[in-house]
Amino acid sequence: MLNVNQRLILITILIAFVIGGIVYLYEHDKGRKVESIKVLSNQNTRFPVDLNNASAKELTAIPGIGVVKANAIVEYRKKIGMFTSISQLKEVKGIGPTTVEKISKYLKIDKPHLTGKIVESISDSERNKIDINTAGVDELMKIKYIGPKKAKAIVEYREKNGPFRSIRDIMKVDGIGPKTFERIKENIEVN
Repeated sequence: MLNVNQRLILITILIAFVIGGIVYLYEHDKGRKVESIKVLSNQNTRFPVDLNNASAKELTAIPGIGVVKANAIVEYRKKIGMFTSISQLKEVKGIGPTTVEKISKYLKIDKPHLTGKIVESISDSERNKIDINTAGVDELMKIKYIGPKKAKAIVEYREKNGPFRSIRDIMKVDGIGPKTFERIKENIEVN
């Protein structure tokens, strides 16, 4: 017959085994569910996906991209308007050069269609400064880091408030702060 202390020890050990078994089964089952969801999403996604149009769900089908990184990519895309190169992913929080290198084969960037015209990005060697007081949406979109949303905001700000007095005034436009200004200042001018 077991005394009181021995019974308590035995009961404690049994409870620990039961809890450990429950945790193990839960974690084991959770891993299988995640795996099956990933497999299903991979079957429905055709690669390469367009970085400027892919949903967070489509991005999670890319090996190495989970829900958090996919959402960060979508949020960053909303912030900048559109990606002009896949290497811009390095600027997304949580994505470094190694990840970009691994996932780039699963991605592409289609040229956006606006008002029936294809907008081409200008290479660095061809780049001329763009006058932000006279440029339309299409021309403003030729500036790296300026997508359709920001280009439209620049034009609307200019129409409402008059011409920019200096290139620094562009930071008064919603969505363009010091970080964006630092990236685009070499490509803009005010005449």
